[in-house]
Amino acid sequence: MATTLKQEPIASLKDLTGVFEDLSKEHNVLWFRGCGKSSYPLIPLLYRHPSLKQVKELLDLEEKIANRFKQRCVPYLNEPKTFIGVAAYWEWLFRMRHSGVPTRLLDWTENPFIALYFAISSAPYDIAKYPTGYEEDVAVWVLDPCAWNEKVLESIKWKGGVLSPTDTMLHGYELQSDYKVMREEPANMFGTQNSANIVIQFGVFTIFGTGMSPMEEIYVSNEYPQGCLIKLTFPRENMSDLIQNMLRIGYTDLIISPSLEGLANEIKRIYGYPV
Repeated sequence: MATTLKQEPIASLKDLTGVFEDLSKEHNVLWFRGCGKSSYPLIPLLYRHPSLKQVKELLDLEEKIANRFKQRCVPYLNEPKTFIGVAAYWEWLFRMRHSGVPTRLLDWTENPFIALYFAISSAPYDIAKYPTGYEEDVAVWVLDPCAWNEKVLESIKWKGGVLSPTDTMLHGYELQSDYKVMREEPANMFGTQNSANIVIQFGVFTIFGTGMSPMEEIYVSNEYPQGCLIKLTFPRENMSDLIQNMLRIGYTDLIISPSLEGLANEIKRIYGYPV
């Protein structure tokens, strides 16, 4: 049977909780990713470059970006150090991604409400252009990372669930002198808790290889296990109510991003200003 992508409309926090409870009966581990536009594909920032479209160019660019980051980031680290050891490559990538730097990492969270927060807080808003103020519906993607990894690593009969930075299977995702020996399809991994954001946001990651197709396309075309990737959509007409309900249950900008900027955004939302 061909794999199909399930897309389910969700109207409220109550609906989200119900779907999460139902899915939890079928999957031991679930990850979530919120997108401010339902049309956004599941592809990392590095592969969204406006002009570079060849994978070799982009892998070379990632190395240049990493070197630039390492050279200039030390004054801004809370505990300046040089990462060493087996997982040093991944330590740098995690730090870069949670600083907003383009990499092959795609962020997920283990908390569905944090994913929804990111979806509604990043949704483009312009009341002068759109009747509801929002350009389009938002989405929360749901992923079974273990089932996905079993498919990616089926050649070695992998049953180890989510990968960790010290797992030898990840060598195939590190930058190589010959990029053709790198793995193609993305795999799911835990990140080292080397920044406050990763901890607060329950951050986990998908690492892309040489394949540049979005995960939703890979899921269908390569016949991944049915239901290991699901798309939940929230109508833009309900966005204002969703935001207020998120604030009421304690998911605010300050909780997700404990900083003066987070506090400012929280205050603006509470008093009716767009963020």
